[in-house]
Amino acid sequence: MQEIVIKKNAKIGAASAEEDAYFLEKCFVDNGDLDLLKNPDRPESIIVGRTGSGKSALISKIEDSGREFVRVNLEDISLSYLENSSIIASLEKDGVNLDLFYQLLWRHVISVEIMRAKNNIINEDSSRAFFNKLFIKTQRDKRKQKTIEYVEKFGDKFWLETEERIKEITTNFEKEIKTTLSVHGLQAGAGASVGEVITKELLHKVQDKVISTVQMKELNQLITIINEDVLDDGREFYVLIDNVDEFWINANLKYKLIRSLIETIKKFRKVQNLKIILAIRSDLLQKVISETKNSGFQEEKYEDLYLRIYWRPEQLLSLVNQRLDSVFKLKYTKGLVSFYQIFSPKIGNKESFDYICERTMLRPREIILYINRCLEESVNLAKVTARVVRDCEFYYSRKRVVSLSEEWSSVYHKISKYFDLIKGLEYKFDLTRFQKRQVDDFSQDFLIDLDENDEFTKSVQKYFEGQLSRQSLIAKMLSILYAVGVVGLKLDKTTSVSWSFDDEPVVDPSEIKRNTPAYIHPMVWRAFSINPPERE
Repeated sequence: MQEIVIKKNAKIGAASAEEDAYFLEKCFVDNGDLDLLKNPDRPESIIVGRTGSGKSALISKIEDSGREFVRVNLEDISLSYLENSSIIASLEKDGVNLDLFYQLLWRHVISVEIMRAKNNIINEDSSRAFFNKLFIKTQRDKRKQKTIEYVEKFGDKFWLETEERIKEITTNFEKEIKTTLSVHGLQAGAGASVGEVITKELLHKVQDKVISTVQMKELNQLITIINEDVLDDGREFYVLIDNVDEFWINANLKYKLIRSLIETIKKFRKVQNLKIILAIRSDLLQKVISETKNSGFQEEKYEDLYLRIYWRPEQLLSLVNQRLDSVFKLKYTKGLVSFYQIFSPKIGNKESFDYICERTMLRPREIILYINRCLEESVNLAKVTARVVRDCEFYYSRKRVVSLSEEWSSVYHKISKYFDLIKGLEYKFDLTRFQKRQVDDFSQDFLIDLDENDEFTKSVQKYFEGQLSRQSLIAKMLSILYAVGVVGLKLDKTTSVSWSFDDEPVVDPSEIKRNTPAYIHPMVWRAFSINPPERE
């Protein structure tokens, strides 16, 4: 066998699934999630995982599986009309619950996308042919006929882009609300809040109008038509929704629309042979829940829909082995090429793969990036040495801190300030490590460029007002660092250290006691100047 030599640009993959198509096709490792997703009878429909955990890869594998599907690209949907609607903004400001209206939008969008894709509706002629066929098929069912007439009202807009249909639905909704207000001599969206000029009684009438407008029998019947008359050939059909984090609209509206999308997915579960699959980042789902929890959203009702992505070290090793084999096999050997043929077996007292894996949050992207860096620094060598792995750790550690800041900045205001507070500590510490002056200086930053919607900022205000103890504030801070994954917690003497990426995703601050041991994750040791334990 010719000796392996690491060549320039040798890589085992790319950071994003979109750029990683070659390796996804040749070296995909299924940790058991793919079969669950492909099975329409299983409830798991919402892929929940951190950045780089493989959510988009699962979506891509379903696309490549030969099954019928339609991808709903949220980044291509312009919601500017909805976002700029003065009536929608006014109703939201006055506390009118528009959840049902948002669900109406999703129900219509998804239903139409299914009908378009299933029947190849690409123009007005194919749209007309589809409706004629559907009308004949359902001619004995008056309820279905009314629903078809409702959908057909969109006429030439039916087969146009999704944003056109959203605009049409929103316009019709606005007209209904305007009519309700005009009866009382009022005008919505004229610069003032509706609630500033109408009584609570009339506001209730507006709310009732929202409900009556949305809960039309035609719309409730639409899902039945999809089930019985559109997807009635017995073939499985998938609606795939990814890149929800790129859904660039007003933040508050974004969270409500995502929450309504989750509600809509649950309603479509009654359709046989259909599965709507949504991929969403863990941090974004957490933000949706926290921002909409007062609107009747109960997360436990949706747990069965969640497919939380977890990886075990042995699965990540299999992923790395397959990719290394793909890179080096054809050129150097007919046998399998594995990690330990390319990397030195030990880093200090640890197996080299264990050393690398411990410096990740068990996500494929992290281990791919670390190994790519090691290969880059080992050009023309036969092996990646222990020294190279350690040298690359500093670069890798700093890059991961930047990525964590970007990943969590929309959830936690000034997340980098939390990181600054634990830099230079021992890898193990507890609440007693933080002195009053240190806590005060840290907290003062949150009163500058104040974010009144940030929960931790509210805690800081209570702290300076004497309504919250220093220990409680630090416990809150540690619970946030735990959620981000930078800190692990040993909550009692009988259990091992818990990490959010491998255990419970959040910990209530009340569970963190004065002497609760906290551990800084090895991934950030080099970036945070943390002294590792002696065994390292």
